[in-house]
Amino acid sequence: MPDSTRSESLLVGIVPHQRDLAFLLEHGWYRVPVDTAPKRGWPPRWFAAFEPKGVNGSHQVVQHYGRIESIREVAREDLLPGHPLEGRSGRRYFRLGIPSVTTLSKPIVATRNRRNPFISTTRRRLLAAETFNDLFNESPLEEKLWAAMKGLAGMEPAVERQYGWPESRQRYWLDFAIFCTGKNIDVETDGDAYHLAEKAVKADKKRDNFMVASGWSVARYTTDELRDVDRCMDQIAQTISQNGGLAHSGSVPRVVPRHPKNSQGRLL
Repeated sequence: MPDSTRSESLLVGIVPHQRDLAFLLEHGWYRVPVDTAPKRGWPPRWFAAFEPKGVNGSHQVVQHYGRIESIREVAREDLLPGHPLEGRSGRRYFRLGIPSVTTLSKPIVATRNRRNPFISTTRRRLLAAETFNDLFNESPLEEKLWAAMKGLAGMEPAVERQYGWPESRQRYWLDFAIFCTGKNIDVETDGDAYHLAEKAVKADKKRDNFMVASGWSVARYTTDELRDVDRCMDQIAQTISQNGGLAHSGSVPRVVPRHPKNSQGRLL
């Protein structure tokens, strides 16, 4: 299970407009649609705002967070009196009361376009994060693979976790997107019973076919395979090399060097 304690649970939520940031910073609240509220980690004890491009100039940052002191359900017309209903009359929201907001000493910057509406994580992860990818609090298998990726020379800048693709409303969330000079790579961890069910297997196959048809390479790793994470990383490194090397920040390609091995065949 992802690491969490009730008192540490934190929700990162996107603030799509300047007015939403003003609601947080000037009035001390944030809204979450009831019908799309994340189930994991709910109710959260802390909140952090993700400011996309347009809200924070040309940058995408997480820099403001605070403790949630209250959560109550309200209708849109009561939450936003005087604002256009925009076809959402009667829609229900959770109003998170956040009276005190703290600014991080070093903003957490997302280097590629991100539209994650919510990220269920912990305050500990927020305060320890060096990159946007460090915010995620996923399964032990995914965390194990992420740690291995960070340890592979030059790889981290070319990887995005829980990356939405394509950039449309109907998108898939990739466990890991690795950006290469040629084909990009979608790496998935299939470590729980869900992916073994017949319905899930069919859904995964349909998704994989779509990704391949869209020009991506796809790699899936099971619990058993990830017991030898070094071997998985070696396979991923080979695929990156076959796909032309890493594309740092989408522009500067670099071929991933193969890691040396010791006498037992383990990656150093």
